[in-house]
Amino acid sequence: MIASNLPRSAEVELWLHCGGKRYELGQVGANFAILAKKESIEGGEAIVETIIDGQSDRFRVSVIPDQPGNSRRLQFAAVQSSLPHSKM
Repeated sequence: MIASNLPRSAEVELWLHCGGKRYELGQVGANFAILAKKESIEGGEAIVETIIDGQSDRFRVSVIPDQPGNSRRLQFAAVQSSLPHSKM
Protein backbone atom coordinates (compact mmCIF):
# COMPACT_ATOMS: atom_id res chain seq x y z
CA MET A 1 0.00 0.00 0.00
CA ILE A 2 1.26 3.48 -0.84
CA ALA A 3 1.00 6.07 1.94
CA SER A 4 -0.91 9.21 1.06
CA ASN A 5 0.77 12.56 1.54
CA LEU A 6 -2.58 14.35 1.68
CA PRO A 7 -3.48 15.90 5.03
CA ARG A 8 -6.47 14.42 6.83
CA SER A 9 -8.76 16.28 9.18
CA ALA A 10 -11.03 14.61 11.68
CA GLU A 11 -14.75 15.33 11.65
CA VAL A 12 -15.40 16.85 15.09
CA GLU A 13 -18.59 17.87 16.89
CA LEU A 14 -18.73 19.28 20.44
CA TRP A 15 -21.97 19.48 22.43
CA LEU A 16 -23.17 20.40 25.91
CA HIS A 17 -26.33 18.62 27.12
CA CYS A 18 -27.79 20.67 29.98
CA GLY A 19 -31.29 21.32 31.31
CA GLY A 20 -32.94 19.24 28.58
CA LYS A 21 -31.27 21.26 25.82
CA ARG A 22 -28.29 20.67 23.55
CA TYR A 23 -25.82 23.50 22.96
CA GLU A 24 -23.12 23.51 20.30
CA LEU A 25 -19.61 24.11 21.62
CA GLY A 26 -16.73 25.70 19.76
CA GLN A 27 -13.99 24.53 22.15
CA VAL A 28 -13.62 22.35 25.24
CA GLY A 29 -10.85 22.59 27.84
CA ALA A 30 -10.10 20.89 31.15
CA ASN A 31 -12.58 23.00 33.15
CA PHE A 32 -14.21 25.28 30.59
CA ALA A 33 -16.03 25.32 27.28
CA ILE A 34 -16.68 27.98 24.69
CA LEU A 35 -20.22 28.04 23.31
CA ALA A 36 -20.56 28.34 19.53
CA LYS A 37 -22.90 31.29 20.14
CA LYS A 38 -23.82 33.41 23.16
CA GLU A 39 -26.50 31.69 25.22
CA SER A 40 -27.52 31.70 28.85
CA ILE A 41 -26.83 28.33 30.50
CA GLU A 42 -28.22 27.28 33.88
CA GLY A 43 -25.80 25.76 36.34
CA GLY A 44 -25.96 22.14 37.43
CA GLU A 45 -25.36 18.66 36.10
CA ALA A 46 -24.55 18.44 32.41
CA ILE A 47 -22.83 16.24 29.84
CA VAL A 48 -20.08 17.30 27.47
CA GLU A 49 -20.14 15.17 24.32
CA THR A 50 -17.30 14.96 21.83
CA ILE A 51 -17.89 13.19 18.53
CA ILE A 52 -14.72 12.55 16.55
CA ASP A 53 -15.06 10.72 13.25
CA GLY A 54 -18.36 9.23 14.46
CA GLN A 55 -17.00 8.06 17.86
CA SER A 56 -18.96 9.64 20.72
CA ASP A 57 -17.46 10.19 24.18
CA ARG A 58 -19.47 11.74 26.99
CA PHE A 59 -18.24 13.28 30.22
CA ARG A 60 -20.32 14.32 33.22
CA VAL A 61 -19.66 17.85 34.42
CA SER A 62 -21.16 20.30 36.87
CA VAL A 63 -21.67 23.69 35.23
CA ILE A 64 -20.89 26.57 37.58
CA PRO A 65 -24.09 28.66 37.98
CA ASP A 66 -24.69 32.38 37.49
CA GLN A 67 -22.61 32.83 34.39
CA PRO A 68 -23.56 35.83 32.26
CA GLY A 69 -25.42 35.18 29.03
CA ASN A 70 -23.32 37.83 27.27
CA SER A 71 -20.25 35.56 27.31
CA ARG A 72 -19.65 32.41 25.32
CA ARG A 73 -17.28 31.00 27.95
CA LEU A 74 -18.60 28.76 30.72
CA GLN A 75 -16.81 26.97 33.50
CA PHE A 76 -17.49 23.53 34.91
CA ALA A 77 -16.09 20.95 37.29
CA ALA A 78 -15.66 17.34 36.24
CA VAL A 79 -17.89 14.76 37.91
CA GLN A 80 -16.10 11.51 38.74
CA SER A 81 -18.54 9.00 37.25
CA SER A 82 -17.94 8.21 33.60
CA LEU A 83 -20.46 7.33 30.95
CA PRO A 84 -20.20 4.39 28.53
CA HIS A 85 -18.88 5.08 25.05
CA SER A 86 -21.47 5.21 22.29
CA LYS A 87 -21.33 5.20 18.52
CA MET A 88 -23.45 7.27 16.18
